[in-house]
Amino acid sequence: MPHLPKGDQMRILSVVAAEVADAHPVIDFQASVCGGVARIIRTRISVWLLESLRRQGKTEVELLLAYLTLNAEDLANAWN
Repeated sequence: MPHLPKGDQMRILSVVAAEVADAHPVIDFQASVCGGVARIIRTRISVWLLESLRRQGKTEVELLLAYLTLNAEDLANAWN
């Protein structure tokens, strides 16, 4: 994809983002919220933040205790 013009790359990414949003309805992408990064739909908690914390060794229980608005399904969708 790096060899494609930026406009084509953006169109491809938009299509992929729409398909992912349909596959995981609790994950949302909106340019006006959190800079358009993937986030848990009813929060401002980004998927990249959760994944970063998980890579640093945080368990799902620790994440659920730290972010009380999340549930286990939210985390499962974020990992996917």
